[in-house]
Amino acid sequence: MKSINPLRSILISDSIRNVLANLISLPVSILSSFLIARILGPELTGITAATIMLVLHYTINAHLGTLNALGQRYPYLMGQVSTESREEAKQMLGIVLGFISVGAAGVAIVVLGLAFWQFLIGSRLIALGFSFGAVIAVLQLYKTYYIFVIRSTNQFKYWSQYTLIFSWVPLTWFIGARWGGIVAQWIALTITELIMCLSLYRNVGRKIKLELDFKASWKYIKLGFPIYVVGTLFSVFTTIDRLTAAIFLGTTTLGFYGVATMATTFLGIMPGMISQIMWPRMAEKLGVLGKDWREMLPFIEKPTFLMAFILPILIGVTILVIPPVIEIFLPRYVPGIAAAQISILTVYFFGFMGMYTVFLCTSLRLIPYGIITVLGILLNLIGVYLSVHFGWGLIGLAWAKVIAYGVVAVLLFCYVERLFSRKWQKLLLRMTILLAPMAVVYLLVFWIIPWLVPSNAPSNLEMLHKTSYQIIILIIFTSPLVLFALRICRVMEDVIVSIRRVFPQFSRI
Repeated sequence: MKSINPLRSILISDSIRNVLANLISLPVSILSSFLIARILGPELTGITAATIMLVLHYTINAHLGTLNALGQRYPYLMGQVSTESREEAKQMLGIVLGFISVGAAGVAIVVLGLAFWQFLIGSRLIALGFSFGAVIAVLQLYKTYYIFVIRSTNQFKYWSQYTLIFSWVPLTWFIGARWGGIVAQWIALTITELIMCLSLYRNVGRKIKLELDFKASWKYIKLGFPIYVVGTLFSVFTTIDRLTAAIFLGTTTLGFYGVATMATTFLGIMPGMISQIMWPRMAEKLGVLGKDWREMLPFIEKPTFLMAFILPILIGVTILVIPPVIEIFLPRYVPGIAAAQISILTVYFFGFMGMYTVFLCTSLRLIPYGIITVLGILLNLIGVYLSVHFGWGLIGLAWAKVIAYGVVAVLLFCYVERLFSRKWQKLLLRMTILLAPMAVVYLLVFWIIPWLVPSNAPSNLEMLHKTSYQIIILIIFTSPLVLFALRICRVMEDVIVSIRRVFPQFSRI
């Protein structure tokens, strides 16, 4: 069997395991989300988004940077391989767990306060939603802590197993919504979150002893708080469209916009997963390299190149599939189709900027990252204002999000490439090469393919037939992009070797 670079082999093996795990769990999650949206309708879906999903997006930040410190400091210490650094790394796990417990208590008090306020003004269902949100937020904090431990200790093999084991979870949410309505769905969300949290404790956290040490916690807050601030800003940046839709357009419109949210969230799993795998590896590598950090460039550029050539095809297929799926299975959400097709373009820019954000965070170059993210938020807010003022609705919100993502991605790319002394001429050439695949797919799915095969059809069956023809045309035109990316990055043989290592039975083939 051909030998390959050990670290690259591990990265590819971890990626293959997690991709396969998500390929199994993702369809279950997508189907369940669609069915829940169909059952509950836009208004109730919007209430869930406002009282639970948005709450979870913001309450997760109650760790005040300690989780960010864990994600950056722990692998960095392990990369230094000294006795002192390994001892600090071991103690760090318990100290951060202690602070997470304090943060969880604070989260419960704040969100339950929101629930009580809603109860007083008469919004009983919203008050109940916030109550469930408080419990789930506490469980999410502990679950996220254990996920950071898994990432920091490179237990990605277990993470892929965990993903497979709990792939059934979204089905329980559907069962609750189907036979008990929105409240039963919230109960199912809470129970499954508790089960997953207990499983993580049993397999990852039993040997970690909680330690309340506020002095040491302050040390890690100071280290992780800048990362936390940037992460919070990025969280606001990625959710500001939903928040403003709820505020200015109402929860029912937010429910329509949920189609766009579902599409981008699910497709964004792939670049997000690659970033998670690369984060601890990059932090550990920085600990090993020290002043020779410029040797990190291949760790940034190769995954970015692959995402730039592979993601556009997945995005294109999703854009073509959204209209028939919504019209057949979620007819009440038809007003959200156009916004969903536009919003899905942000996934490409999310993958484009992924490795650059990981490098900036792990190397603690946070001020420029924060400034660029704030600029993205401002661009999004300006776009939202214009959309509301001129009545552009959800389509205006979606385009504002895409433009903001594009600007942030390009600025991050330029800044990091210049850190590595890339000349402007080569930088612009490389950026053009990376943006070209998405530009080609955009022209295909929004202009050329609809002209070749119009999507209007008298029946659902005919609509599905036309969509299948559109997808075939897209794959024919774009498959050379994937082959080119795999060939240029020289990972095809690495992938084959890694698959045989993950599945030894294939080595005989």
